[in-house]
Amino acid sequence: KKSDEILPSNLLETLKSGGGTPEEVEKQVDAATKLRALVLSRGMAGSVVSTGALDVVIARLNDEGAPNDVSGACLSLLAALASGREVEDDDDNYRPPPQTDGPIQIAPVTEQVRKRLHGLLPVEILRKRCKGHAACLKHLAQVVGYTHELEDMEAIDAIDDALCYTEGGEVSVQKSGLMGLTHLCDRRRRLGKKGRVLMPSRPLFRCLESALKTSGSEELLSCAMAAIWVLFADTDRSEAEKVDIAELGQRILEPFLGSQDVGHQANG
Repeated sequence: KKSDEILPSNLLETLKSGGGTPEEVEKQVDAATKLRALVLSRGMAGSVVSTGALDVVIARLNDEGAPNDVSGACLSLLAALASGREVEDDDDNYRPPPQTDGPIQIAPVTEQVRKRLHGLLPVEILRKRCKGHAACLKHLAQVVGYTHELEDMEAIDAIDDALCYTEGGEVSVQKSGLMGLTHLCDRRRRLGKKGRVLMPSRPLFRCLESALKTSGSEELLSCAMAAIWVLFADTDRSEAEKVDIAELGQRILEPFLGSQDVGHQANG
């Protein structure tokens, strides 16, 4: 029956079957795409997760022989599950989180997905596999933005990979990098005094510099940078945790204020 073909369990079996022929790859990508549609268009995240989607997808992503198209489709599915959205935002219509305080309420299944992926997602393996593949880079940056923290250097590096992607003039990858960075920063900001104090790090500075060089979305960039400054300006720091805001600002903005590139000057 046609209805059976879109049951989560049957789609996951197709995804689990593997194979690298063009026909097999097409079937796996189609299965992951249909599962994503069930999550975003039918509100079936709970059903998809309870059927074992996370285990199946993580196994495919850990498979060194998995084709990039399959990995990209799997990451796209994980981004949908981790987002907590019930409608799909395309690149043109996506908007950053609202400028309000306090954690955004998410469904229990979304919280479960985020916690599990934080421990299960093979970020370093995927970074190596994603190099040069737009869809993989794009969705990996989105996923870690929902699941990881600003201290997770592998997540920061994955977002930086997306921010630095310029092949073919593809700006949607950079925009996804900005999305990932924005969600990382905004989730921490919303914790207020309950959140962990953010300390500067070389990977984070590199990521911020890459973000300021992008033209993906001025709105997203402004949201991410505003949240970062709020976190760095936190006054509830011990003596060992205190930072010089003026020095941090100069370190981040100096390459842009002296740049000959008009776009970089504007971002700085």
